[in-house]
Amino acid sequence: MEWRFMTMDLHELVRRFQAGESRNAISRAMDLSVNTVTAYRRWANSQNLLTGPLPDLATLERLRQATRTQARQPNESSLEAYRAEVSQLLDSGRKPRAIWTLLQKRHLGLVTSQAAVWRLVQSIGAGQRRPGPALAPRLCARGHRRQLPRQGPPGAWRDRRRPRLVQAGLNGPNV
Repeated sequence: MEWRFMTMDLHELVRRFQAGESRNAISRAMDLSVNTVTAYRRWANSQNLLTGPLPDLATLERLRQATRTQARQPNESSLEAYRAEVSQLLDSGRKPRAIWTLLQKRHLGLVTSQAAVWRLVQSIGAGQRRPGPALAPRLCARGHRRQLPRQGPPGAWRDRRRPRLVQAGLNGPNV
């Protein structure tokens, strides 16, 4: 949760790095993920913060903002850069799994999951989706409810098991 990380926490983290505390000890004490601690240790090492005097809060915050920029928002898809390409593949009739396979072949450095492609396809399709057939509740022979797709003029439904059109409410509950 790097985007919630405060300057005071960063100051404390760098102080603990300089004191030589272990990754797991820092993680437990500050309630951070060990991956976050590792990432910030690498960053602090690259900025030469592990040796020498501890910078003040303002200097540390300016340094962090200048060098630790996020590539994307926390909830933004890792495939956002490929949205146009995925949209074109969708328009050509490709399914999410085929799109994922093509992306893996075209972009060798891309590391993503099929689920990420599926979510992106869902977000693209949300604006383009046509409404599906309206469903009308009907009762089957045993009195259980079933859903029939609406076809024909308003008030008429076609039962898939029976080829004739049924007027809603005219033939009773069991059609």
